Amino acid sequence: ALDGTVIHTIRQVDHTAFLALSGSGDSLATGGHMSLSLWDTETGHLKRAVMRAHWLSSGIDITWDGETVFKSEGGDMVVWDGASDEPPVTFKVGGDSIAAFALLPDSSRAVVLTTSEAAVWDVGRGERLRV
Repeated sequence: ALDGTVIHTIRQVDHTAFLALSGSGDSLATGGHMSLSLWDTETGHLKRAVMRAHWLSSGIDITWDGETVFKSEGGDMVVWDGASDEPPVTFKVGGDSIAAFALLPDSSRAVVLTTSEAAVWDVGRGERLRV
């Protein structure tokens, strides 16, 4: 609310280190060192959660529709379809740790910055593109 009123309070399973709001505003992704969670912003209820134990995360992002969550874990990119019961898919982006990443608005590609380079990735195929 524009008057500063708290609408919902969300309680993450572990320490929340990252969060991302979907472009539609319907979903909120939160991530800690032990889990990824997807929340309904209208009700404040947890939609889904998955346990992920990894300490080297540098960020989290979510697709416009609020269904797919992306999280960096060391030198890996984790892609989780929060609308399905399937486990997250992981693809390696290199031997270096991911320092930061950004998704294109249509979530088809990600620009990934590691400690040694920047590269563009086809998210659907988990493949690095030549640039």
